[in-house]
Amino acid sequence: MRHRKDIIKLLNDQADQMGEEVVKMVSGFGVFRNSPMDNEDRQDLYRFLGMGKCEQGTITNLMAWFAAEEVCRMFDN
Repeated sequence: MRHRKDIIKLLNDQADQMGEEVVKMVSGFGVFRNSPMDNEDRQDLYRFLGMGKCEQGTITNLMAWFAAEEVCRMFDN
C-alpha cells in the first residue's frame, strides 16, 4: 500500500503502451484469466486506483505481483 502511487503509474504506463484501458488490462491478469473478475473485485480495483481505502485481498495481492514482475523486468533489460 505504501507504493500504491508508483504501482498505479506502472499500470497506467503499461496500459498506454498497449493502447488499453487499465481495468480491461488488469482483468486479463493471472487470477482473472480463467475466472472473470466479479463485482467485488472490480470495486476493489476501482478503490485501489482511486486511492480509496483497500483491504488486503485479491486486488492488492495482484498489484504487488504486477509491480514485482515489472521491476524485475526493468532490471532484466
